[in-house]
Amino acid sequence: IMVAIQLNNRRLAWVSLICALAVLYAIFPSNRLKKKFNRRLVYLTPLLVVYVVVGTGRTEGIFKPLRSLSSATGGEGEKDSSTRARDYENLGVVVLLTQHPLMSTGWGHQYTPLTKWYTVESAFKETWSVPHNNLLMMACFNGALGFMGMWIVFPVGMYFAARTYRVAQTPVERAIAASSIATATIYWNQVFGDMGFISFTPAFVMASSLAAAGRMATHSGAWPTKGKSLPAAPTGESGA
Repeated sequence: IMVAIQLNNRRLAWVSLICALAVLYAIFPSNRLKKKFNRRLVYLTPLLVVYVVVGTGRTEGIFKPLRSLSSATGGEGEKDSSTRARDYENLGVVVLLTQHPLMSTGWGHQYTPLTKWYTVESAFKETWSVPHNNLLMMACFNGALGFMGMWIVFPVGMYFAARTYRVAQTPVERAIAASSIATATIYWNQVFGDMGFISFTPAFVMASSLAAAGRMATHSGAWPTKGKSLPAAPTGESGA
């Protein structure tokens, strides 16, 4: 997978991977090894600060990770035309949100860009209806109330997955819960950084993760239910 990410040459993929691993580490139960590792991280903090201060804006190979992160987050010294286009696009979307904070224009409408100097309208005619930052798109076209109505499924699903991870009795339950949380983290990165919300593959993967999180919550007892358990699959057939 890491080779594929490198060949694809997408900074967002590396950011998503790092964020997913960080979230998984955060939910991992505290033990002696984790406490020891946390102490080592505290000791390394001053060195990391020095690395960032010295390496900002430098081009030497040792500072390549810092330079890549800076360009991915829009550091002033690393902005190219693509990054600036995203900045102007995001600002235009935010303006629409401030004009209609609670209930906005709805899907199918366009926002007013601050400038058309950076545009891909000739290749993507829906550019003013589908901003690259799909998270801001959901907010600006639906307002705060509409956005909360759509987005609430994600924190609820991850709540179920986190509860399952804490009480899971088998490796399978823990693996499914952890995978659901990691998938959501990657999905959020993709939706915020690019057009993840309107793509079929992220939608199908995220839907499967949400379904698994909910199913494991009742299966493991993390979310008690008074209903009957699902019947076992007939002999010779596989169960979902």
